[in-house]
Amino acid sequence: MDLSRLTARQKRLNDWDKYLSEQGNVQTEALRAEIVTSLQEYRNVLASCWENNSLTAADEDKLRDIERDLERLHEQARLIVVGKREYRAS
Repeated sequence: MDLSRLTARQKRLNDWDKYLSEQGNVQTEALRAEIVTSLQEYRNVLASCWENNSLTAADEDKLRDIERDLERLHEQARLIVVGKREYRAS
């Protein structure tokens, strides 16, 4: 088992968790819920790999799929603009 791969992925998970926890990064609740669900799935696969002390090809494929989904969701969150305030001079 290549522990460095899992360690790097665990770091990515922590980065995504931090991004999600920062106020205002995800504007809509529906998108936030999708990200939370994907992160939980990612966390579960990583935990299973650590418990089994192995990283199978199926695990690798599953992690890559979830990472792609998280990247897509991150881009959506980054591009959504909710509401627009008008500037008013006093």
